[in-house]
Amino acid sequence: MVSKKITDMKKYILFLTSLMLVLSSCHDDKDAPGSIDSVTEAGCTPFIGSVVMTWKNPVADNYYYTLVSYRDADGNTVNRKVSRFNADGNGVTTTTIGGFYDTNEYTFVLRAYGYDGATSASVTVKCAPQDISGAAAYVLSTANVEGNEFGADLTWTNETGVGVWLNMSYVNELGVLMEERIDATESGSFAVLDMPIGETTFTVYAENKADEQKTPAKTFKVTSAIDPADVFRIWFDPSRTEPVNFDFEPVGITYQVVGTDHYALTLDASAAERYIISEPLGGSLRRNDMVLTFQYRCSDNFDLTLLYYPFEWATIGDYYSDKGLLPLSNEWRTVSFSISNDIEKLKWGTNPNSQIRFIFTNGNTIDKTAHTLFEIRNIQLRPGK
Repeated sequence: MVSKKITDMKKYILFLTSLMLVLSSCHDDKDAPGSIDSVTEAGCTPFIGSVVMTWKNPVADNYYYTLVSYRDADGNTVNRKVSRFNADGNGVTTTTIGGFYDTNEYTFVLRAYGYDGATSASVTVKCAPQDISGAAAYVLSTANVEGNEFGADLTWTNETGVGVWLNMSYVNELGVLMEERIDATESGSFAVLDMPIGETTFTVYAENKADEQKTPAKTFKVTSAIDPADVFRIWFDPSRTEPVNFDFEPVGITYQVVGTDHYALTLDASAAERYIISEPLGGSLRRNDMVLTFQYRCSDNFDLTLLYYPFEWATIGDYYSDKGLLPLSNEWRTVSFSISNDIEKLKWGTNPNSQIRFIFTNGNTIDKTAHTLFEIRNIQLRPGK
């Protein structure tokens, strides 16, 4: 009798256990993500240091993105999400997977995901990237230089992820040969703000970072669209005879004219202030979308602050504007600062006697020994972006 009760109890416990498992299973099914159709018509084309992948997205309102996964040369798993919104009007997605430095075959796994976490079965595509040596030629083939009312723009495309330099040279409006070295590892543009009025020839060639292989040069002839009346030279005005166009001697700074195109400045570490003041503009600004642009090289970091004087010798209504850090550079570096807000705040430039004070500081890091710290040239006000 006791044995029968124990047997019945065991059956009852097994029944309850089975019921709980069933209920638990039903609950899990309700909360678990569902499935979604896989991508179709997946394909892959070798490209320079990369592969170009295409596929057709699932036809489902729930579809969100496709995850592309592969193992790189070091065995690390790389994941790349590609949104449904990257597709064209026919639902076909094209994306470039770059950053390869070999020509081995890689296996790419594509899996579609829904907004609710639903996943599809995986689709596998195999492909090998092309050698990276062709990256420089490819980038140069996309390069172009076009003039605009601000100067000119060098533009290029690089979807390979391979490191490339673009080297551009031209003669600026002071007759100085400019040589710019531009990182073109990613698609982008480079603004030229010291282009002379008239036609300018730009010479451009590309160089692979990895093997330093260079392309033949390509030239562009560009005609400036800048109105000469909108360009103001700050110092080094060729129409003037005096070599130094400061209103008076700089404070806390000694300077030397180097050649015919720039100044070498030495900052006095013990001086309370270190600044130079420009000559009056000599004319009124006709527009507000102006930039202050110049080229410099220096052996230390500097902070630049501009102090605007709306009139000559004005002490009322002046305005300080911090332009931030100028990092040390052994090569000539072009910088430009938008002064549109400065003009608006002070209505600066409406009077031909308007001036700017250039204040140079770098905290307590100025070397106590006298040496040239800063060289500056080609200082201008001109229309800018």
